[in-house]
Amino acid sequence: FAGIINAIEYAGAGERIVVGLDDGSAGIYEVATGKQVGPIMLHNEAVWRIRVSRDGRMAATSSDDRTVRIWDTATALPITSPLLHESLPWSFDFNADGSVLYTGTVGGRIRAWDVKSGQALSASLSHGEPVEIVRFHPSRNVAIVGGGSPTLRDWSIPDVVAPAPAWLPELAEAIGGKKLNERNLLETA
Repeated sequence: FAGIINAIEYAGAGERIVVGLDDGSAGIYEVATGKQVGPIMLHNEAVWRIRVSRDGRMAATSSDDRTVRIWDTATALPITSPLLHESLPWSFDFNADGSVLYTGTVGGRIRAWDVKSGQALSASLSHGEPVEIVRFHPSRNVAIVGGGSPTLRDWSIPDVVAPAPAWLPELAEAIGGKKLNERNLLETA
């Protein structure tokens, strides 16, 4: 490694590791051979944290550049554009099915993100103190959030549904012959 290792996590069943360095790079390596998988993953500043999805198919990295990046662990290619935050994202976790990533920052903000699109699914919510740990329950949309004090908060997270793509109403109209009017009622196209 060319830099100082700041973070490391196993991916999958432990056959790969994801390593984050102080030079802004991260990489995925086969444990048995040490061989690098795919290209080096880049941030603009030091990589501080890594979290791998429960199925091992995705890894999230955070950096001093105030972004979280989501990577495919099979190819080391980005899944989304960088997720930009107001301050350093210090902790984050994937929900049980890997469709949502919750992030917490040293500035005390929490946000939900759609993993496939990279779109924010919630406003930037105030935790009231620096967020040092975010962890989802293994099977429910409940996260434990802590930091800045000796207490933990149990956040009941509502099911998050990503917005419909802009092209979907036009497709539905073409197939079904109906469209939504300005009052969101179906009418014949």
